[in-house]
Amino acid sequence: MGLAQFKRDLQGWMTNEDGDDICPDCWRKRMENPEIDEPIKKWLLEFSHPTASLPKELLATRRTSDGGWFASCEHCWKIVASNYFPHASFI
Repeated sequence: MGLAQFKRDLQGWMTNEDGDDICPDCWRKRMENPEIDEPIKKWLLEFSHPTASLPKELLATRRTSDGGWFASCEHCWKIVASNYFPHASFI
C-alpha cells in the first residue's frame, strides 16, 4: 500500500537519462524554456520517463530511506515521501 501511494504521489514527475527525478513544475518550465532548442527537447522527451511508471525494482530500491520511499527534484529540491506503512510517520 505504501509503494502504491508513493507512485500516485509521483504522477507528473519525470526521470531523466541519468536517473534524476524532476517535479512536474520544473519539467514544464524546462520544456517551455525558449532557450532550449527543439532537438534538445525532443532528446529529453525520448530519454526521460514518467517516474511513477518505472519498474518496481528501480522505483523502490533507488528511492529508499529509513522509513519509506522518497524522491527529490533535481532542480528545486521539492520532496515527495511515503512511508512503508501508511499509518507510520517518519518525516
